[in-house]
Amino acid sequence: MDNNTSSVQAVYAYMKAIIHLQKKGIKSKEDVMSTYSVVSEIVDYNIKNKSKTTKNFIKYSEKIEDMFTPYANCEDIISLYSEKFQNSKEDIDLLKRIEKILNEKECVKNQLYLDVLSILQDVDESYDYEIKLASALFANGYFLKSSNVFKKILQNYDLEENLKAKTLLDYANSLRMEKKYSQAISQTIKALQIKPDWGEAYLLQGNIYISGAKSCGNDFEQTTVYWLAVDCFVKAKSDDKVKDIAVKSINTYSKYFPNKETCFFNGVQSGEKYTIGCWINQTTLARTVD
Repeated sequence: MDNNTSSVQAVYAYMKAIIHLQKKGIKSKEDVMSTYSVVSEIVDYNIKNKSKTTKNFIKYSEKIEDMFTPYANCEDIISLYSEKFQNSKEDIDLLKRIEKILNEKECVKNQLYLDVLSILQDVDESYDYEIKLASALFANGYFLKSSNVFKKILQNYDLEENLKAKTLLDYANSLRMEKKYSQAISQTIKALQIKPDWGEAYLLQGNIYISGAKSCGNDFEQTTVYWLAVDCFVKAKSDDKVKDIAVKSINTYSKYFPNKETCFFNGVQSGEKYTIGCWINQTTLARTVD
């Protein structure tokens, strides 16, 4: 190849040939990686310096990436693209390709992915990259930043109903991780108003109650929260998509119910209505573990 003056067909054929030789055991994975590094530089150059062949280079870049992806793990991809990102932050086409390959390889728990999405969500008029950014922030443990982005999306865009319900649930989960349990429950209720009987929403409701149980009074009062959580899991069980998870959750958290003796000393009888206070303020039925 004549470096940056190579034709797109020659670049593609060279990459394909190295992979063919690797499959025959003649070349190694490292050879594929180094070849892709050279090839991608040529592709990037010809896309950035627009010419009659730019469209073909854009088209073939996807094919080349598809060939390369199976050979690279997350560390390989991050190592390969970090310097390119630092040197070409204004190259939106490059950033989109970096985002695409990281996303497809599920390499989302890293700073490069967050940095790429932060730029893309600023230049893209749709909400696609904002949603990806919010989810990536959650995956990386930045729960406050994640919930702020989800909140912004819900305020600024008229989302299709299913997407709005999912975004509300993701927002609720971020709030749960911030220990803002009451606000988190409010978002799940909004999601259920859009999609009644949605098992995934009831599962999250139950998990929010469990996460916040220790903030509700004494030991006995904390165990009463599990009644409400199990109520949610019972509702979730009606949704076949999450039935197995719901049943497992019911079996797991029913074991945390108070026993008869504890209920007796707290003036509560099994089967009677019981109102849980603190941040919850919900009524359920008392039950015992024995």
